[in-house]
Amino acid sequence: MPRPVLAAKPSAEPETPGIIAETRQKAMGALAELLFNQMEDSDDEVGRMGMSSLLGGDSSSATGDADRVRLVLHISQAVALQSRQQDDQAVEELERALDAGLDHPAAFFNLGYLYIQQNRLESGVRFLQRSAKNPDFAMGSHLLLGQTLLRMDKLREA
Repeated sequence: MPRPVLAAKPSAEPETPGIIAETRQKAMGALAELLFNQMEDSDDEVGRMGMSSLLGGDSSSATGDADRVRLVLHISQAVALQSRQQDDQAVEELERALDAGLDHPAAFFNLGYLYIQQNRLESGVRFLQRSAKNPDFAMGSHLLLGQTLLRMDKLREA
């Protein structure tokens, strides 16, 4: 008697290619590492210098300290939410971190990826173009950019 053939269960969403998934993990890890380093070194000059590079400027004033606290809060919330697949809220926290002065390619990749998942393709493309300039995120950014531009029927740009 022939055995029944089990068909593979179609998934609701295509799997993310390995390179993109790896880049996403790398970006989340980079943000988490920034938080860890900031908390570890928050009272010394190295911590201020590290945060200054995130902010793209001087963060040594009292206003800079308040901005730094806000920034750390938003990044930590974004990482936690993203790790729990609460992507809509993670987008909001990443946007707030950028408003607070965050300037880091890991945040650009994460936000670009999440915008694309929300079908906000134009916004996703803008952030991926920024993250693609960094060698750590270039390959995943370019691959996701190409896929997104194809979805947008922009074949020449893809």
